[in-house]
Parts: sequence; structure tokens; C-alpha cells
Amino acid sequence: MNDLFLSPVGPALLLLLTGVLLRLAPQVRRSSLMAAMLVAPSLAALALLLRLRLLQVPDLTTTWSPLVIPPLQLRWSLDGWNWLALLLLTIVGLGAVLLTWRLPGPRSGAFHGLSLLLLSAAALAVVSGNLLTLSGAWIASDVLLVARAREPRAPQGAVQGGLVAAGSLLFTLAIYITNASGVTAPLARATLPPETVMLLGLAAALRMAVYPLHQWLAPGPGAARTLGTGLLLCGVSLVTGGWLLGRLYEAAAGQLLTAPFWPLLLVALTLAAGLAAWATREADCLTLLTSSRGGWLWLTLAMAAPGLGRDALGWGLVTAVLGIALFAVGQVLFTQWGWRLPLLLSGGLLVGAPLLAGFPVRALAPAQGLPLWLLLTAADGLAVASVLAPLYRPRSVADPGPQQPAAGRPPLSPALSLVSPLVGQPGWMNWPLARLLVAFSLIAVPVFVWGLRPELLAQLAGFGVSLTLAEALRLTPPGQWLSMAAALALAVGLAWAAAQPALAAARSRLAVFLRLDWALDAALNVLAWLGNVVRMLLRTVEGEGYVGWVALLALLIWLLARG
Repeated sequence: MNDLFLSPVGPALLLLLTGVLLRLAPQVRRSSLMAAMLVAPSLAALALLLRLRLLQVPDLTTTWSPLVIPPLQLRWSLDGWNWLALLLLTIVGLGAVLLTWRLPGPRSGAFHGLSLLLLSAAALAVVSGNLLTLSGAWIASDVLLVARAREPRAPQGAVQGGLVAAGSLLFTLAIYITNASGVTAPLARATLPPETVMLLGLAAALRMAVYPLHQWLAPGPGAARTLGTGLLLCGVSLVTGGWLLGRLYEAAAGQLLTAPFWPLLLVALTLAAGLAAWATREADCLTLLTSSRGGWLWLTLAMAAPGLGRDALGWGLVTAVLGIALFAVGQVLFTQWGWRLPLLLSGGLLVGAPLLAGFPVRALAPAQGLPLWLLLTAADGLAVASVLAPLYRPRSVADPGPQQPAAGRPPLSPALSLVSPLVGQPGWMNWPLARLLVAFSLIAVPVFVWGLRPELLAQLAGFGVSLTLAEALRLTPPGQWLSMAAALALAVGLAWAAAQPALAAARSRLAVFLRLDWALDAALNVLAWLGNVVRMLLRTVEGEGYVGWVALLALLIWLLARG
């Protein structure tokens, strides 16, 4: 057992055991016991992850012997790319747990147990060493994503389960069309057919909720989702999808997204998702912001110079994941305690401000050409405006729960609200604020450390280029500085405009159009109509059973002819 914990699957195994324990003991009434059963194992997984990276643990392999085919090798590895994804998953998962905490009520143990099971499945996915092990973990995480999104207070049907299942179907097809050597070869060195790369790329885009494939992540019209659950789902989707995109970049030998039309198409989709995030209601902003940043990750890979794609994607993944995590935590800290710094830090990270972890992307993936530069600046401005918009709206509780701040507290001065939440006021420190400060610190520390010392992350994550801050400042072209300034100015103006009552009706109509709920409903109605037509034709001709046997016979003939 010790060997398993000190292997690439060690953190996932620790999360799995804790999740199963919480599911078996669902009613945990004491906060101290909940902390011991929930936060302590999560911190232990984080510490174990750091130790495993320093130890340089070898791959874990075993042999699976099916009855009808030759034995197949299962592989799990913890190289730099897998380690980075696993670290981001642990940070986001612990932050989401601290946001929700005892919100589910008396069955909070079962609620958080399911969250840890989802994190364990995602952790197994990002340490998968070949396509065979990845497919099983990916399908398991698909199932748990649907289960986690259906929290008790959400209405049934809030998640489009069919779209989530499509990712598992794409993986199944990819396994089927890939030979045994490609399925079992190490992912970092596998030579995959173009059809497999296309299917897996589509699965990655679906998991990342890239616009217009964001419907599965949205809570649905009229549904409410807590910020903790939203952060967990959005974080898992971005990390696992971005991790797979990086592996495909290696497997496709850098030929992914080389066509010249990809950057313009991707920036247009990113811009549409950012506009939807700015226009939509506050409850859906996190989902659409995630969709916008998912498209931006693809765009970062398309804009990077040859050989620097995975490095740029890695820095972009850090920027997007930690940026949305700061946004979720910052919303609660601002609406309940009036602290502005987390939201401002999130906006600065997403725009790529210097001294923060998002800055190296500016040096590694600059926009080429004036049209792409203008569109990307507008997309960044919309993303930051969505983050800053709560600062201009009347304060309301964004994530209601049983623990609320004491009423009648005096408002903070602007300077104090920027620096510290209610320091020096009577009863300023309590458990709800303490756990939110822990969540904020957990996210903010790597943002500053990797921003000031980017070479530390480059070494741990195995990037090909290790830039210091001075080198990143020197390599950033002047157009990128101008883009940052223009995006920030645009963001401030759009955030102010979002709070104006005169624009509320126009923003609502724009949000309804850009969310594409109407398009999904129309597509489902068309599919239902086509299904009814097919069933009617089958009954008219010879019956569904007869046609099924004909289809089965045709499939057998095709398999025999293929050999």
C-alpha cells in the first residue's frame, strides 16, 4: 500500500479513500471533525504531490489480460505536465470545498465525498500514461461530473447529460480506431492516427466547455448553483481538458492548429463567450467565463511559436484556472465582507499583468496581425469586465448559506476594503471568514510566487523554456503592453456599464441570444422529430427488429472484410 501512495496514483488514491469514507459516514455534525476528514486529507494530497515531484517517481505499470484479446499494458506517470495538472486540480478542489463547507446541511459528508470522488477520477485521468488508462478515467469523471452537478437544490435536468456522455462516446470511438500499439504506447511519445487526434481534440473542447459547447456546464435556465460547486466543475473541466490538449499537441507532433484560419476562428468564439459572460446574470457568469477562457487556451496554443506551444499552454492553464478560482472566492469575500483585492487580483491575472503568473503568456504567445490583436484585446477586456462587474453592482450575498456575517457592521473605507477585510473592527475574525481567507491564500500564493519567479514553475513542470521575470519583461513586445492597457481600460468601462439600469434590458436580451439555449432546444426538437419519423418508417416497412438484424449483419460483414 505504501508503494501505491508513493506512486503517480498516490494523490488520487488518497482522495478516493477519503471520498469513500465520507460517503459511508454522510452526517458529520461537528466542524472540527469535518475539517479532520476533509481538509486534512486534501492538504496531505497537496504535500504528497510536492514530495513525489521532488522524488521523481518512476511510472507505475501493470498488465491487463482480457479474455478475447492479447494482454494490454496499463501505465500511469507523473512527469512535469501531469504534475502541473494534478497540482491545479488539488488547489481548485480544496478551494471549492472551503467555499461550500457545511452548506449542504446535515448530509454535508456525502456531498463533499462525491466532490472528492470527482477529484480522484480527474486526478487519475491527468496521471494516465497511455490512451487505455485515460479512457477509463475520463469516462468515470464524466459520470461523476453529471452526479456532482445535480446537487440537491438544483432541479432535475439542469445538466445536459447527453452532451457530457458525448465525450465518453468520442473516447470509445478513438480507442476503437486506434491499434493496440497506439492505445498502450506512452502518451508523450505515442503516434496517433489523425482521426484519433480529431476525436480526442473534440472531447477536450467539449470538456473545456469551449463556446458553443458550453451547454453541459451551464446550470440551465432558472437553476441556481453555488459558487463552490461551480468552481469545482469549472476547475475540473478546464484542467482535464487543457491537460489533454497539451498531450495531443505532443502526440500530433505540433501539427495541431497550424492552419491560418484557426486563430481568427478561436478568437471569435472567445469573444462571443466573453460577451455572453459580461451580459448574463451573475449566477451564470462563472460558467461563461470558463467557456471564454477555454477557447482562449486553444487560441494560446494556436498563437504560440513552433516548439513553444505546450509551454504557452501550461502558463495559460495556470492563468485561466487560478483566475476563475480567484473570481469565485473573491465574489464571496466582496459580497459578504466588502474585500476588493481578490477580484482585482483575478482581473490582473487574466489580463496578464506583470508580477503575476499570467504574464509569461504575453511573451510566449503574442498576437500576430492587427485584426487578431484587436479581437484578442476586446476578448481580454470582456473577461476582466466580467470579473470586475460585482464591484460596481449593489452588494448581495452571492453564495448564501447557514453562516452569514453579523448584521450592522460599518462599511469599509475604500483603502481598507482593498487591503484587508474588516481588520480592526469588533468581531472581524470568525470561522466563515477564516476559511475563505485560507482559500484565497491557497490560490494567491502560487499566483505571486510563479509571477515573481516563473523559472521555478518552468523547472517543476518540465517546460522547454525557463524564463526569468527579467527575460519575460524583455521579450514581451510593445504591442502586448498596449494590449494590456487597452484591455484594462475597456474592462473598467464595460464593468461600469454592466451596473447601469438603463442597459439591463439590452444586456438581458443579448445574454438570452448568446447563451444559445434556444439553439439547443431547437436542435433537440429536430432530433426528436427525426426519431419519430424513423420509427414510423420502420414500422411501415418491416418492423424495427427486422431492420436491426439487417444492420447487425452488415456490421459483421464489414468486420470480417476488414480482418
